[in-house]
Amino acid sequence: MSNNVVQVDACNLISRWPGWRRLPFSMSMQLLVSVRNANEAVLAAQSGADIIDVKEPVQGALGFAGWNTISDVVEAVSSNVPTSAALGECVEWLSLTGSKSHPLFRPSGRLSFVKLGLADLAPNSAGKNQWIDDWKAAKAEVSKCFASDVDWPDWVAVAYADSAAANAPDAFSILQAAIDLKCKVFLIDTYIKDGKTTLGWLSENQLTELRLQANAAGIRFALAGQLNEQHLEVVRRIHPDIFAVRGAVCDADRSSSISPGKVQHLKTLLQRFSPSAAEPCPQGEP
Repeated sequence: MSNNVVQVDACNLISRWPGWRRLPFSMSMQLLVSVRNANEAVLAAQSGADIIDVKEPVQGALGFAGWNTISDVVEAVSSNVPTSAALGECVEWLSLTGSKSHPLFRPSGRLSFVKLGLADLAPNSAGKNQWIDDWKAAKAEVSKCFASDVDWPDWVAVAYADSAAANAPDAFSILQAAIDLKCKVFLIDTYIKDGKTTLGWLSENQLTELRLQANAAGIRFALAGQLNEQHLEVVRRIHPDIFAVRGAVCDADRSSSISPGKVQHLKTLLQRFSPSAAEPCPQGEP
């Protein structure tokens, strides 16, 4: 049996499909930078980030920074770039079920996306799809925090590449649920931040297949999980709609401050993957 790995270039694969122009995504890759506060948000946006995401890294992979911090970031940059926020894990919100006291979120600007993790919700023989009901219930708890006059943000579905470590459903199952629940973005990330990247858990072919399935369903595909510029050749072939980073653009590790110079540098590298770059995606009508 051969051990050769077949590499798939998503851009070239799509170019051979007659309906590629009707796909719901841009052939340009956007850069999402996760920030801890409004100051980092402004620096990242000024340095070329296309999307600003709010998270508290010391609280976990999708650490909730708190509504006040999220509101500060939205107020600071949402008029210039889309904003998103990590809200922690579903199990944290499920513990609030029945609570009558939820903080009311009313930012002076629009929060574009929100996301919850599915750690500790892996399917079991007692309830194969219980995790989907739990996800819906957690989303319902989040909705109680939004004032009635606030534009409701779109949902991002998050799958952990290291799903076994997170005790979470696998990526393909979450993508199917995301399609059914009409999520707008599907994100692959890592739960354990120990230096092992998404590429150490899922193969290039698996990630490309997830990306193509998501796009075919009208969902944008975002790729994260401790990736940096050393992984950009593989990222180019997978060609996610959104490349999401934190540690790659920090002064040191992911808990240190954002480096504007590193954001600018990574943005410049990603621009080489645009349709007008050296390896163009399809030109003209098929």
